[in-house]
Amino acid sequence: MRHPLWGPTIRDHRSNEEGVPFVDFMIKHRLNVWNDPNSDPTFETTRAKSWIDVTVASEALDFAAHSWQFRHRKVAQKITGINPTLLDQLERSVSPEDLDRFVLALTATIQKVCTTYLKLTKLRPKTVPWWDAELEMLRNKSSALKRRFTRTLYHVGKADKKAAYKICRAKFRRTLSIKRDKSWAEF
Repeated sequence: MRHPLWGPTIRDHRSNEEGVPFVDFMIKHRLNVWNDPNSDPTFETTRAKSWIDVTVASEALDFAAHSWQFRHRKVAQKITGINPTLLDQLERSVSPEDLDRFVLALTATIQKVCTTYLKLTKLRPKTVPWWDAELEMLRNKSSALKRRFTRTLYHVGKADKKAAYKICRAKFRRTLSIKRDKSWAEF
């Protein structure tokens, strides 16, 4: 995705305006681009280079844009306000053990922020209260009859299988409706 807002103009077969839908999204949501079009590419191989990583933020975070930077091959975002000891620990990491300690510290920090600022919600059961073994059996029987009906190749007996399927499906839907309504009435 290219656009002059975050990368230089490159003369090849691709359009430099392919990022226009993303620019429209940014304008609609009042987001600002933090990328410098004159910076080094964010992706580079022996055959090509590109500015594919685009960082956008709301106006409320623009105070931190001056301290943001992207380092090729070693991604590091330095934004004012992030715990400097964590960033220092990352930069001093030279061994896998150092990186493990950094990941543990970062995980602990994220968990602390989450418990402090995020609202906990109760987990809802994945099943509805009116679902029971009878409904399960009727659903399975209805599915089996539908499979038998649709897989029948010959017209002989197909009408009977279709009728049996429709009767079972109607019974399943009726039972489901009754149990659901009863459950809501008791709620």
